[in-house]
Amino acid sequence: MADISCPRCGQPNEKEREVCWACCQLISAEKRPASQESVSRPQPVSGGLGGLLDLLGWGSLGILSIVLGVFLIYRFYIPSRDAARALAAQSAQAEGTIVGVKRYHGRSNAVTHVMVKILFTAESGRQVTFDADLGRQEVGADSKLPVRYDPRLPKNCGLGQAGEASLATMNVLLFGCGFILAGVLLWLWKFPFLSTLWRR
Repeated sequence: MADISCPRCGQPNEKEREVCWACCQLISAEKRPASQESVSRPQPVSGGLGGLLDLLGWGSLGILSIVLGVFLIYRFYIPSRDAARALAAQSAQAEGTIVGVKRYHGRSNAVTHVMVKILFTAESGRQVTFDADLGRQEVGADSKLPVRYDPRLPKNCGLGQAGEASLATMNVLLFGCGFILAGVLLWLWKFPFLSTLWRR
């Protein structure tokens, strides 16, 4: 039985097939349906409802960040600032002496914060003691620290120079501004048209 030429590629075709074996494999591959994995694999949603929900989620996160920042400033920083200004307007300065030190340690035996007891003498001659948290600042007994106090009520006192903003107050302000800035940047990132409106 003589070989005939394959009508697809022209090569000699054994056993009188309509097409040669190689072309038969190519035709079968072309007719084969897509794999189940490629058919059933879900495609990412780039628009429509999914895109809207994505924008709403990021937008809500930005609003939450801004609201949290405003709350911190309004609820904690402003009252603390006003109290510090009132104290500064009528505060006196004294030198305090550390009469007690208590260190708190973490799991790795590292000092987490230091509590001290401070003694100072008011203008009236009255001696006053109060406790203060120095964070991780290392100090020893008999160390000197500046103290501010209200001459009318020496128990109303704290560390620092008269009129100086406390570290806690400044930290609250920094955290509040940080949350507000993060929320604004998030909105500008997810809603680019806002930056265009800002430039106008």
